[in-house]
Amino acid sequence: MTVGTVLAPFALYRPLSKRFGRPVMLVTGFVTMLLGALALYGTDASTPYARVAVGTLLIGVGSTFVPSAAASIVVSSTSSTSSTSGEQAGLASGVQNTLRRSGGLISVAVFGSILNTSGFVGGMGVALAVMTAAVLLCIGSGLIAIRDDRMARRFISDNGEGVMVVVSTTDNSAAPSGRS
Repeated sequence: MTVGTVLAPFALYRPLSKRFGRPVMLVTGFVTMLLGALALYGTDASTPYARVAVGTLLIGVGSTFVPSAAASIVVSSTSSTSSTSGEQAGLASGVQNTLRRSGGLISVAVFGSILNTSGFVGGMGVALAVMTAAVLLCIGSGLIAIRDDRMARRFISDNGEGVMVVVSTTDNSAAPSGRS
């Protein structure tokens, strides 16, 4: 499982993100996780192993795409909007990594406590419902990111030259940049 988690972003994410874009891959990861959660919903001691395997595989693949897409979106958006290109990319990467690790820690604590208080089988349904709600919120956010990405691309292509307005953080004045 660890080898797949390490290699999947290189083998799957990079070629697919080049073809479809990072926001689409972010939503794809969340949708894959949602499908895995739905496959696991209602499982009990008599559930066939194949169903459990498919559900956990889908959640694993989706959770591999999400951090890769999120990290590349955060770092690229920071480096493209910073007044000095790339100045804040390291800071954005560090903050994103800290939030990712904190989210993982909190989710393990929350899901562990749900499973522990309700019994494993009873708590599994509650934990999957919480996960499904969180994933649906993330899918909605991702769809907004896709819309904004497409609007930005359309704006740049409609203006021909791709002139971007960069707002300075020091004097609050806007100046066009010749970046295309």
